[in-house]
Amino acid sequence: MTRISLISLLLSTLVFGQDNEHGQKELAVIKYIQSLPASKIDTKLPNIPYEKWLKQIVGDIPLEWEIDDCGEGGDRPIEEPVPACVSVRTPQWHCPAVNISLIVSSEYQNIAPKGDAGFWYGGVADFGNKSRSIKELSELAVIVKEVDSAAAQYRPVKLPAPSLQAMSKEDFFAYVRALDVHRLDSSLPSERFDSWFSRTARWGVQEWIGDIYNLCGSNKLSVRVYSASIVDPEKLRPPADITFNIGTWEHGIEGEPELLISFGDDVTGSSLKTLGDLEKKLNAWNATRESARNKYITISTNTNFPNAKLVIQKLHDAGFRGQRTYFGDGMKLYKWNIMIGPKINVRTAQQIIEFCLRYSSKDIGVIIMPHNKNPTLDALNTLRIYLGGNSSEHAYVGDDIKKLLSPTLTQEQFESFAK
Repeated sequence: MTRISLISLLLSTLVFGQDNEHGQKELAVIKYIQSLPASKIDTKLPNIPYEKWLKQIVGDIPLEWEIDDCGEGGDRPIEEPVPACVSVRTPQWHCPAVNISLIVSSEYQNIAPKGDAGFWYGGVADFGNKSRSIKELSELAVIVKEVDSAAAQYRPVKLPAPSLQAMSKEDFFAYVRALDVHRLDSSLPSERFDSWFSRTARWGVQEWIGDIYNLCGSNKLSVRVYSASIVDPEKLRPPADITFNIGTWEHGIEGEPELLISFGDDVTGSSLKTLGDLEKKLNAWNATRESARNKYITISTNTNFPNAKLVIQKLHDAGFRGQRTYFGDGMKLYKWNIMIGPKINVRTAQQIIEFCLRYSSKDIGVIIMPHNKNPTLDALNTLRIYLGGNSSEHAYVGDDIKKLLSPTLTQEQFESFAK
């Protein structure tokens, strides 16, 4: 599920400064749903708090709660509203695994601790592929018992392996990121996998670990890495997908990683044998899309940015169509900054900097935004430009901007300016 709350946090941090108000509202909504009578959600259920009713079925265990986009965010244009769900799941290693989502608002930005909640999705999973979906909340108790009974013979005696007990999903991602591609494919020179994939895909990256929140399933320990699913009207996203099988939940990380590599969609896609084959596909893909990549970039301009209207018009005339404005009323910045994602093509970045110096003000700073550890935020960040943004990151001025405008500056050197 897409974490819209994290996307909101990114935008508020980059442009307006971090704001805890929405996070407090989310917490209030979750507490409201926890105490909402279950009978208000499904008339077949008793008139007791929803959380209390759930624990009668799954046991008196700490449940994990969050607000998400009901799985509806995906490739939807960022201007369109997305719904909001309160989702709850059983903790890791508790089997059967239960995951329930209730819709609380048709528009995420309008969530409030009041009103009704409706059943959106429910699932129960366990070993031996004994998984079931539920159609209404009142089915949950019966299905949990049925899945529990059918899966008992397939459950490992102990989960997870001792070596994995202290590891979080971020630890698994870090392990895969640090793998040497030469170890994975001897035809490639030595380089960290995350550096190699970022350089060759030229796109934001997302990571997913199989069943990290629903571990009552396949016993294979797998990490999936793929091109981030973000708004992409120009079809620039390279359809690259790699699954790393790095061990089992019973025995931990062991042996040489097994890679399952694919490129393309479900219809035209193909399986590839090596990372070297994938690199060739990515190079060919990016070469055919270079022109579009350079022109369709999300540029957000603060309306108070010096000569904002003129700059917007000049950028539009130059072919930059992905432009938006935001109101910066009340913003008092020490210096106006241009904030540029590190995956913007270096020549395109230089062109935009030169436009701003020429038509806006020569007294501006340039920030090359660093990568974010969260892959979803990183995907949003790397191909964006903010004119008039505010950030605590290092801003280049004066002679340092001249270095950024050097005609011999390579893409790799440009990305190294991110601090």
